[in-house]
Amino acid sequence: MGSQRILVQTPRLDRKLISEGLRFVATGGSTYLVYICVFYLLTFGIGELSALVIAYTTAAVLYFVIAKYFAFTSPSRDNLYVEIGKFMLLLCATTTVNWLAFYCCRRFFSLDVSIALFMGILASSALSFIAMRMWVFAGK
Repeated sequence: MGSQRILVQTPRLDRKLISEGLRFVATGGSTYLVYICVFYLLTFGIGELSALVIAYTTAAVLYFVIAKYFAFTSPSRDNLYVEIGKFMLLLCATTTVNWLAFYCCRRFFSLDVSIALFMGILASSALSFIAMRMWVFAGK
C-alpha cells in the first residue's frame, strides 16, 4: 500500500475567548488589589474574619460592575436584575470555595494571610470565569 497522508488539524484560537479571558484576568487582578487593600486596612481595627467579609463584599460589587461592562460585553443579554440574580448565586458558590480555601490554607497549612487570600481567589477563579461566560453574562 502507498503511504497515507494524515492531516493534523491544530485548534484555532478563538479571539473572543482570549480577549474575554484577558479582560477577566484584568478585572480579577484589579478587584483582588481592592480586596487586599480593604482587608489590610480593616484587619487591625476589626479583626481578620470581619475584615475578610467586608473586603470580599466590597470587591464583589466592584467585580460585578467591571465584569458586566468590561470583561463580558455580549450585546444581547438578560436584563440587569436577572444578571444580578445569577451573579449572586454564582457568588455564593465561589465565596464558599474561596473561604474554604482560605480557611484550609490558614488552619491546616499555616500559610501567611496574603498567600491564603491568593489561594482562595485562585481556587474560585476557574469556576467564576466559566459560569460568567456561559451563564451570568452569556449572550442570548
